[in-house]
Amino acid sequence: MNFNRHSSPEPCWATRASTWKAAWEIVKKADKPNLGLTLDTFQIAGGEFGDPTTRSGLIEDVSRPELQTRWRASLEELSATIPSEKIFVLQLPDAYRMNPPIDDSENGQEQPPRSKWSQDFRPLPFDGGYLPVQDVLRAVLDT
Repeated sequence: MNFNRHSSPEPCWATRASTWKAAWEIVKKADKPNLGLTLDTFQIAGGEFGDPTTRSGLIEDVSRPELQTRWRASLEELSATIPSEKIFVLQLPDAYRMNPPIDDSENGQEQPPRSKWSQDFRPLPFDGGYLPVQDVLRAVLDT
């Protein structure tokens, strides 16, 4: 399958295990009772649904229905595959929609757009953000 920049979940800023699925694979393989996940609504929604480089604030290289379908499938998989006892921490930040969008070019930038977004534009839920953090919360509560 040929993936372009956003066809698969995009990391917000992590360099390793940049999706919940990748982190869960590490935890499963380690198989230690004292190793679990710290999930972050911003990292999940910002990587799989949002994009600080677009005017809409959403991943735009797939149709909106396809984006919604992928989003729902990912959260259903999270609920079905991660045992609740392996979720040790849930962080609940949101993200601001960038206006104007963060420039996606790498000319002279010290950090990638998603890293800057993560570092500087993460409000608490219901404080001006727009990511579907409630969807992530529901999925975690359904584990």
